Amino acid sequence: MLMTIQMLFYVNVLHILALEQAQFGLLCKKYESVKKTLLYSERDNTLRKCYLDNLSDESDKYGEENIVYFDESGFEEEVVRPHGWAPIGTKVHGEKSGSKRHRTNLIMAQRGREWLSPMTFDFACNSSVVNTWLEK
Repeated sequence: MLMTIQMLFYVNVLHILALEQAQFGLLCKKYESVKKTLLYSERDNTLRKCYLDNLSDESDKYGEENIVYFDESGFEEEVVRPHGWAPIGTKVHGEKSGSKRHRTNLIMAQRGREWLSPMTFDFACNSSVVNTWLEK
C-alpha cells in the first residue's frame, strides 16, 4: 500500500512538472533575447541622492546657466556590433580586429545648451591632459 501511495505521489509530481515545463515553453515564445542594461553593482543610491542634492544647492546658489559639466570620451575607427539577427538555433559569427586600433579622444564642456572648448587627441587621457585642457 505504501509503495502505491508513493508511486501516485511521484506520478502527480511528474504531471505537475510536465505542465509547468509546457507553460514555461509557451512563456519563452512570448519573449525575445535582448541586450541587458547593465548597472554598476557598486552603485550607492544614498551617495547619488547626496550628489544630486548638492548639485541642486549649487544650481540655486550660482544659477543653472553657470553650472559647467565636462567629460572625455573615446571613439574607435572600427565599430563592432556584439549582437546580430539569425534564425533560432543558428549561430551568428562576426569579425573584429585582434590588433590595437586607432582611437580618437574628445574632451569638452557644456554649459546649458552651449558646448565649450572641444579638444581632440590621439593618446590616453590622464590628469595632465585634463589640466592642459582646463588651462586653455
